[in-house]
Amino acid sequence: MDSRSLDAVSERLGVSFALNYSQQQEIDTAGQVQLTIAQLVEATRSLCPDRGAAVQFLKEHLRSVRPLSLALFVTNPATQKIMERKRSYPDKMLPMLTVPWFHWEPGAETKDNPEGVKREVIGDLAVDIDRHDEVVFTGECGDFSGLVEARLVERPEGRPILIPAGTGRKDLVAHYVLRQFRLRIRVSGPDTQILPDLSRDFDYRYCDSPRTFHDLGLSISGDGSLFRLKTGQYAENALRGDVVLLLGLPAQTGGDSSRELLGCMWLIVLEGLVRERYSL
Repeated sequence: MDSRSLDAVSERLGVSFALNYSQQQEIDTAGQVQLTIAQLVEATRSLCPDRGAAVQFLKEHLRSVRPLSLALFVTNPATQKIMERKRSYPDKMLPMLTVPWFHWEPGAETKDNPEGVKREVIGDLAVDIDRHDEVVFTGECGDFSGLVEARLVERPEGRPILIPAGTGRKDLVAHYVLRQFRLRIRVSGPDTQILPDLSRDFDYRYCDSPRTFHDLGLSISGDGSLFRLKTGQYAENALRGDVVLLLGLPAQTGGDSSRELLGCMWLIVLEGLVRERYSL
């Protein structure tokens, strides 16, 4: 964190970061400093003394921390059975929902990207607290629609790929469809972790990199009954099994560390709301 970004966030939010002696020395000599999670938590507490202030902070600064990445993993016997049919990593779970949208595209297959996974820039993810005191994520997503033969995958514009017999790939590929979604999370029940340790049981090829979620992210996990999901025209339903939601701030060209600092504080406030750490 450079001193200019630290000063900019401090002035914008009207908050001070209590630097210790060694951190002050870093600022004075190198113009850089590494803040601890404890220091950021303390700063957010001064800004958000109660639940109302925390909700306001979340809404007010959402635009500044965007874009956000999301990956939703749901592990149960049905999804595990689907994964066992994969050509690669049959023991690892693919995300059931991703933001942004990742999908297989034959033209994207290269030596460095043999799976032909393409990342699409789509609409922004929105986060809110509804009247039922649930955390609600809405927006456009890549909705996992099973494993299908590559030659039958629909293109983003809706025209199916028809590969002539004897040419091109025909093996099974993960099929993600672009859909609107709404994900509700019941507060107080889930487990949370800032800068989470990521599971090796997940297949991250169709979502942003694990580093995105580990370096500047949040995990929300728990029993599926704590999560309700609606995609497209399908009815909203509680999820089944073990659920892990990963939320992260992807690094942007130019390395705006003020966004990273504000983003980390934003995630801390969101985590506090999920865990009901704020008084009414």
